[in-house]
Amino acid sequence: MKKMPLCLTAIVFAFSLVASGCPADDGPVTLGPEFLVGTWRNANAIFTIDANLNFECRIKSVSAPATGTGDDPGLVRGRLVPGGPLGPNSFELLDMEVGGPNGELAYPYPEYEEGNELLALMVPDFNGIFVTLTPYDATGTRFTFWSNNTAASMFFGAAGPFDKD
Repeated sequence: MKKMPLCLTAIVFAFSLVASGCPADDGPVTLGPEFLVGTWRNANAIFTIDANLNFECRIKSVSAPATGTGDDPGLVRGRLVPGGPLGPNSFELLDMEVGGPNGELAYPYPEYEEGNELLALMVPDFNGIFVTLTPYDATGTRFTFWSNNTAASMFFGAAGPFDKD
Protein backbone atom coordinates (compact mmCIF):
# COMPACT_ATOMS: atom_id res chain seq x y z
CA MET A 1 0.00 0.00 0.00
CA LYS A 2 2.91 2.38 0.68
CA LYS A 3 4.13 1.91 -2.89
CA MET A 4 0.86 3.26 -4.33
CA PRO A 5 1.51 6.99 -3.50
CA LEU A 6 5.05 6.68 -4.86
CA CYS A 7 3.76 5.16 -8.13
CA LEU A 8 1.06 7.81 -8.37
CA THR A 9 3.64 10.57 -7.84
CA ALA A 10 5.88 9.09 -10.55
CA ILE A 11 2.96 8.93 -13.00
CA VAL A 12 1.95 12.55 -12.31
CA PHE A 13 5.58 13.68 -12.69
CA ALA A 14 5.96 11.80 -16.00
CA PHE A 15 2.70 13.26 -17.30
CA SER A 16 3.77 16.79 -16.36
CA LEU A 17 7.05 16.34 -18.28
CA VAL A 18 5.20 15.17 -21.38
CA ALA A 19 2.58 17.92 -21.11
CA SER A 20 5.19 20.65 -20.67
CA GLY A 21 6.91 19.51 -23.88
CA CYS A 22 3.76 20.05 -25.95
CA PRO A 23 3.30 23.50 -27.49
CA ALA A 24 0.38 25.49 -26.16
CA ASP A 25 -2.40 26.42 -28.53
CA ASP A 26 -2.52 30.16 -28.05
CA GLY A 27 -5.10 30.68 -30.79
CA PRO A 28 -4.57 32.80 -33.90
CA VAL A 29 -1.47 34.92 -34.37
CA THR A 30 -2.13 38.58 -33.59
CA LEU A 31 0.25 41.32 -34.65
CA GLY A 32 -1.84 44.46 -34.31
CA PRO A 33 -3.33 46.37 -37.22
CA GLU A 34 -0.05 48.04 -38.20
CA PHE A 35 1.11 44.80 -39.85
CA LEU A 36 -1.53 45.40 -42.56
CA VAL A 37 0.05 48.61 -43.88
CA GLY A 38 1.38 48.01 -47.38
CA THR A 39 0.38 46.25 -50.58
CA TRP A 40 -1.08 42.75 -50.58
CA ARG A 41 -2.15 40.46 -53.43
CA ASN A 42 -3.79 37.15 -54.21
CA ALA A 43 -4.96 35.60 -57.49
CA ASN A 44 -7.81 38.09 -57.88
CA ALA A 45 -7.05 41.28 -55.96
CA ILE A 46 -4.45 43.81 -54.91
CA PHE A 47 -5.12 45.50 -51.56
CA THR A 48 -3.23 48.67 -50.66
CA ILE A 49 -3.67 49.69 -47.02
CA ASP A 50 -2.31 52.96 -45.61
CA ALA A 51 -1.25 53.86 -42.06
CA ASN A 52 -4.79 55.10 -41.25
CA LEU A 53 -6.15 51.71 -42.43
CA ASN A 54 -7.84 53.24 -45.47
CA PHE A 55 -7.69 50.75 -48.30
CA GLU A 56 -8.07 50.41 -52.02
CA CYS A 57 -8.78 47.01 -53.52
CA ARG A 58 -8.24 46.54 -57.25
CA ILE A 59 -10.11 43.44 -58.31
CA LYS A 60 -8.98 41.62 -61.44
CA SER A 61 -12.35 40.00 -62.09
CA VAL A 62 -15.60 40.89 -60.37
CA SER A 63 -17.38 38.16 -62.33
CA ALA A 64 -14.92 35.39 -61.33
CA PRO A 65 -13.58 36.27 -57.86
CA ALA A 66 -12.14 32.83 -57.10
CA THR A 67 -9.86 32.78 -60.13
CA GLY A 68 -9.47 36.36 -61.33
CA THR A 69 -9.83 35.17 -64.93
CA GLY A 70 -12.87 37.16 -66.06
CA ASP A 71 -12.97 40.43 -67.97
CA ASP A 72 -14.49 42.76 -65.38
CA PRO A 73 -11.94 44.57 -63.19
CA GLY A 74 -13.25 46.74 -60.39
CA LEU A 75 -12.14 49.05 -57.61
CA VAL A 76 -13.39 49.13 -54.01
CA ARG A 77 -12.25 51.68 -51.43
CA GLY A 78 -12.98 51.84 -47.73
CA ARG A 79 -11.63 51.89 -44.21
CA LEU A 80 -10.77 49.18 -41.67
CA VAL A 81 -11.66 49.88 -38.04
CA PRO A 82 -9.94 47.52 -35.56
CA GLY A 83 -12.07 45.60 -33.09
CA GLY A 84 -15.26 43.64 -33.24
CA PRO A 85 -16.97 40.41 -32.28
CA LEU A 86 -14.92 38.02 -34.44
CA GLY A 87 -11.81 37.91 -32.28
CA PRO A 88 -8.41 39.56 -32.01
CA ASN A 89 -7.97 40.09 -35.77
CA SER A 90 -11.44 41.57 -36.23
CA PHE A 91 -12.13 44.72 -38.25
CA GLU A 92 -15.24 46.59 -39.28
CA LEU A 93 -15.49 47.63 -42.94
CA LEU A 94 -16.64 51.25 -43.21
CA ASP A 95 -16.93 53.99 -45.83
CA MET A 96 -17.12 51.41 -48.60
CA GLU A 97 -17.19 52.97 -52.07
CA VAL A 98 -16.96 51.62 -55.60
CA GLY A 99 -14.93 53.28 -58.33
CA GLY A 100 -13.74 56.84 -58.06
CA PRO A 101 -14.75 59.98 -56.27
CA ASN A 102 -18.43 60.86 -56.60
CA GLY A 103 -19.28 57.31 -57.66
CA GLU A 104 -17.45 57.56 -60.99
CA LEU A 105 -17.77 53.98 -62.25
CA ALA A 106 -15.23 54.34 -65.08
CA TYR A 107 -12.53 55.04 -62.48
CA PRO A 108 -9.57 54.48 -62.58
CA TYR A 109 -9.79 53.37 -66.22
CA PRO A 110 -12.70 52.97 -68.69
CA GLU A 111 -12.42 49.17 -68.62
CA TYR A 112 -13.38 49.26 -64.92
CA GLU A 113 -16.88 50.56 -65.61
CA GLU A 114 -18.66 47.21 -66.08
CA GLY A 115 -16.96 45.60 -63.07
CA ASN A 116 -17.67 48.64 -60.94
CA GLU A 117 -21.33 48.50 -61.96
CA LEU A 118 -21.47 44.92 -60.62
CA LEU A 119 -19.62 45.94 -57.46
CA ALA A 120 -22.05 48.82 -56.89
CA LEU A 121 -24.78 46.21 -56.41
CA MET A 122 -22.84 44.27 -53.74
CA VAL A 123 -20.54 46.62 -51.87
CA PRO A 124 -23.22 48.63 -50.02
CA ASP A 125 -24.12 45.38 -48.21
CA PHE A 126 -20.50 45.04 -47.04
CA ASN A 127 -20.48 48.43 -45.29
CA GLY A 128 -20.51 47.94 -41.53
CA ILE A 129 -19.79 44.19 -41.55
CA PHE A 130 -17.04 42.58 -39.52
CA VAL A 131 -14.17 40.64 -41.06
CA THR A 132 -11.02 38.98 -39.83
CA LEU A 133 -7.65 39.58 -41.43
CA THR A 134 -5.59 36.90 -39.74
CA PRO A 135 -1.82 36.68 -40.18
CA TYR A 136 -0.48 33.21 -41.00
CA ASP A 137 2.47 33.58 -38.66
CA ALA A 138 4.56 36.11 -36.76
CA THR A 139 6.34 37.31 -39.92
CA GLY A 140 3.18 39.20 -40.96
CA THR A 141 3.74 38.60 -44.68
CA ARG A 142 0.52 36.68 -45.37
CA PHE A 143 -3.06 36.94 -44.14
CA THR A 144 -6.41 35.31 -44.73
CA PHE A 145 -9.69 37.18 -45.19
CA TRP A 146 -12.84 35.82 -43.57
CA SER A 147 -16.25 37.18 -42.65
CA ASN A 148 -19.44 35.76 -41.26
CA ASN A 149 -21.01 37.58 -44.22
CA THR A 150 -20.79 34.75 -46.75
CA ALA A 151 -20.91 36.99 -49.81
CA ALA A 152 -18.02 39.16 -48.57
CA SER A 153 -16.01 36.14 -47.49
CA MET A 154 -16.42 34.46 -50.86
CA PHE A 155 -15.85 37.66 -52.78
CA PHE A 156 -12.65 38.86 -51.06
CA GLY A 157 -11.34 35.55 -49.71
CA ALA A 158 -12.21 32.99 -52.40
CA ALA A 159 -8.91 33.44 -54.27
CA GLY A 160 -6.92 32.46 -51.20
CA PRO A 161 -4.60 34.22 -48.80
CA PHE A 162 -3.04 37.62 -49.45
CA ASP A 163 0.76 37.90 -49.66
CA LYS A 164 2.63 41.12 -48.88
CA ASP A 165 4.66 42.71 -51.69
